[in-house]
Amino acid sequence: LDVTNLTSLGPNTVRWEISSTDDVDLGYVMSPIKVGVLPNGRWVAVFGNGFSSTNGYASLFVVDIEDAASTNPTTRANAVQKLTVDNTGGNGLGGVTLFHDATGQIAGVYAGDLKGNMWKFIYSASAASKFTVSGGAAVFTATTSGGAVQPITSSPALFLHAQGGHMIIFGTGKLFATADATDTTTQSVYGVWDKPADSLSRPLSRGYMAPRTLNSFSGTGGASGTTFYSLSGSAVDWNAERGYVIDLGTSIPGGRVIYPTQVIGYDSALVTAVAPVQGTPAACDSLSGTGLNLALAVKTGLNPPNHTLDTNGDGVADASDTYAVGYGT
Repeated sequence: LDVTNLTSLGPNTVRWEISSTDDVDLGYVMSPIKVGVLPNGRWVAVFGNGFSSTNGYASLFVVDIEDAASTNPTTRANAVQKLTVDNTGGNGLGGVTLFHDATGQIAGVYAGDLKGNMWKFIYSASAASKFTVSGGAAVFTATTSGGAVQPITSSPALFLHAQGGHMIIFGTGKLFATADATDTTTQSVYGVWDKPADSLSRPLSRGYMAPRTLNSFSGTGGASGTTFYSLSGSAVDWNAERGYVIDLGTSIPGGRVIYPTQVIGYDSALVTAVAPVQGTPAACDSLSGTGLNLALAVKTGLNPPNHTLDTNGDGVADASDTYAVGYGT
């Protein structure tokens, strides 16, 4: 949309539109579309193809914002490019997160899919889509301890790791199909180190993640009606391990992460999990659903080093409070 002049919005405001009529690999896009400039100087819109597409592929869409509005049919057609990472069906690429080079241009993209794969795409001037899959395989595949696939639908948050590369913080789960409302498969929050020139083969798996236990406790005093959460576990061995995993199932049955993970500090990520109401009431009954907000310490995946939540309800977060990483909603 061209919203340069808000007083004259009309049919011409729509510069271009792409639907499944134009490309059958476009499904329901449920995450924010990201915009940036490539090293070749072209401004693009980048997004996953979404879910329930005709083919059920997982594809990254890259749209040249200027050329997509061209009156030349060939220019317009070439403006829409995609990179398909899985063509076996039953899949879809979710929310994307861009990372940039020192000049602010797009260097790459991270995005997850319905089969639990977290992909890294890097800029390639010679590729039609301007991106290729880093290393030729997914960075990580999310599964439960029993091996069940954990879908990734929301966009991750990125942080720089002290030893190079990115820490990818994301959660798993979906909530768009009818069956999703009653699905209580354990979903998880992951902190995965995408180590440069890693000797470990890709995709990485849960076995390389240090486990974390999410513990709940009740607030006291003025916070007695609030459930708080803390994390326990051993320090990550960065020589042998590549991050950590927090299972949500016990603390919030049916919990899943469907909203983008947010950067809230240089070492803090906000992860929000929701659990739809189970049983007889309708799945949209907000009075019975539950939620969980985690202010995660990215480097450790454990409790923050400071008292950040007022667990005793005295109006101040200080040493009199219990260490907590999140709270229930």
